[in-house]
Amino acid sequence: MNSALSPEHSQLASDARRFAVTHFVNTEYYDLHEKFPEDIWRSAGEEGLLGSFIQKKYGGRELGYLAHTLIMEEFWRVDPGIGNILLSVFGAELLQQFGSEEQKAFWLPLLAKGKAISCCAITEPDAGSDIFNVSTLATKLENGWSLTGSKQFITNANRADLILIFAVTDQSPGAKTKAFSFFLSDRGGSGLSAQKMSGKMGIRASDTAEIRFTDRFLPGENLLGDLPGNGFAQAMSLFNINRLFACGQGVGIAQGSLDLLLQYLRENPSHASSQIIQYRVAEMATSIEASRQLYLWAGYNLDRNNADPGLIAMAKLFAGETGVRVVREAVKLAGPKAAAGGHPLSRFYRDAKIVEIYEGAKDLEKLTIARQVLTAR
Repeated sequence: MNSALSPEHSQLASDARRFAVTHFVNTEYYDLHEKFPEDIWRSAGEEGLLGSFIQKKYGGRELGYLAHTLIMEEFWRVDPGIGNILLSVFGAELLQQFGSEEQKAFWLPLLAKGKAISCCAITEPDAGSDIFNVSTLATKLENGWSLTGSKQFITNANRADLILIFAVTDQSPGAKTKAFSFFLSDRGGSGLSAQKMSGKMGIRASDTAEIRFTDRFLPGENLLGDLPGNGFAQAMSLFNINRLFACGQGVGIAQGSLDLLLQYLRENPSHASSQIIQYRVAEMATSIEASRQLYLWAGYNLDRNNADPGLIAMAKLFAGETGVRVVREAVKLAGPKAAAGGHPLSRFYRDAKIVEIYEGAKDLEKLTIARQVLTAR
């Protein structure tokens, strides 16, 4: 499948690898202090690494979602926390697909160039993988909407310039999938507050926050799309895309862990001669390559408007499990120092688990896969 990558994709992956190796320095500092790497984010925007899927007319490279996933893999291979600077464009996928020309022309160039940050506010205290439990309410007014509710575990909510908010717009019992809509909001005005979460287990260089809306007024034109009630369909499209991005995270952290283990074995050749260690290395390398090939195929189809939710769920499930398993094995094989605070593998161990949780917990991926398999003809 690697041979099916375009020369632009291959070059982009090489550029991303070179950028990460060069710029992702002082990684322990960003993790220890839970500090967003703003300078690195801005540099990535200047290098054109943030907007690979954004259309050229809006300042991006227009190389598709697979391109963004390839960059994600290379960034997470070097450092997952800093690598999440790519989530500074989270929500641009929705905006590009469903936004008005005015909305896209204003926001997408800023996001692509690292001059603005977006976030997508879906998850709530009582609504994680099951978005039907979302309770943030958008009430229709004569000249707009009033939003009240709260969101949690929202990446970059404390620093986002643009917030895409998933809310209930129809409370009638029969509304079902037509009950929800997305809205665009900037940070200005009253009725919005955000609080950064501290003390996370992993990806600590990536900000996560709680956000609250209290009678937050939004003009009618801030609705995403022409009519209310399309939020569920829009969210399903977003999940397909961002689950692919998560595959790059899982494969990236696995490959980075194997890289660190191989470095250790080169420095300790007597350990590398052990057949048991060679068995484990072979298993790790095989899982990584299988995960990579699975997401490449899923991304290839997604970029050709042939999204396969079951295939994407398989890729995300396998990549997440591979990331956790390979990091765990690498820590075991690299000796006690690898488990010590400050060692990259120790940090990777804490970072890996999130891939099995966000963008749909792993059991939700299994349900998606099972439904597709059981209904196949």
